[in-house]
Amino acid sequence: MLLNPCVVDTQELVGSCHHVDVIMLTLAAFFVKILEYSIMRGRVFEQAVHDLKKRLSE
Repeated sequence: MLLNPCVVDTQELVGSCHHVDVIMLTLAAFFVKILEYSIMRGRVFEQAVHDLKKRLSE
C-alpha cells in the first residue's frame, strides 16, 4: 500500500484498463494539492492585506 496517493504503484498496472484508473486517481490527488495550495495562498494573501491595512491605519 502506498502512503502518497500521487505515486503510481507499477504492480497495479497489470490489466488492460487498470492504468487508466490509477492515472485518474493520481491526477485527482494532483488537483487536490493544487486546490490546497490555492486556498492556502489566498489565506496568506488575505492576512497580508489585513496586516498592511492595520499598519497603515496606525
